[in-house]
Amino acid sequence: MVQVLRSILSRLARFVLSLRYRVHLHGREVLPTLKGPVLLLPNHPAYVDPVLFLITFYPALQPRIVFSEENFPQAIVGPLTKLLNGIAIPARGRQSQEARSENGPRVAVEGVDQGEGTESGPGSRRKIVLFTTEPISLQDANRLLAEAGFHGIMRIDEVHPLDQIPLLGNGKADYKRLRSLVQETLSPAG
Repeated sequence: MVQVLRSILSRLARFVLSLRYRVHLHGREVLPTLKGPVLLLPNHPAYVDPVLFLITFYPALQPRIVFSEENFPQAIVGPLTKLLNGIAIPARGRQSQEARSENGPRVAVEGVDQGEGTESGPGSRRKIVLFTTEPISLQDANRLLAEAGFHGIMRIDEVHPLDQIPLLGNGKADYKRLRSLVQETLSPAG
């Protein structure tokens, strides 16, 4: 059934696009002799190029489309992806929670100035906090820093365990959020 729908869609698209575009394929006789995976790439980015490639090469190769979810609405692409056996590349920033927790950072370090005001200088000291999803004590964290050659350069003041390091849409640690967590601990309880 799916193969019949694919064939109908291919012929319909070929007819509709033939009203506007003329595609000449040189070397059509080589297509059946291709062995192994083949990557077909348009020579410049345009929304119509992938469609023209697909309808031109579909009868001989039945290629799978690869597309970015950022560029096309899911309501349109979702059904076509299933019908054409396509491969969706997730949009940046919309990585699944499962992937973020598996592949995301396990530690992040943030520091804020504490003491008189927020400026560095006499009477103020920088508080360094280790945020981690791994169980580690303050003593072990500082011992590991010293063993790595950071003795006298950096000392962790506090270990803050988290279930997950907060991330930005691009998958990097959200240091503004981490800084606000540190500042919450510095604020006088009221």
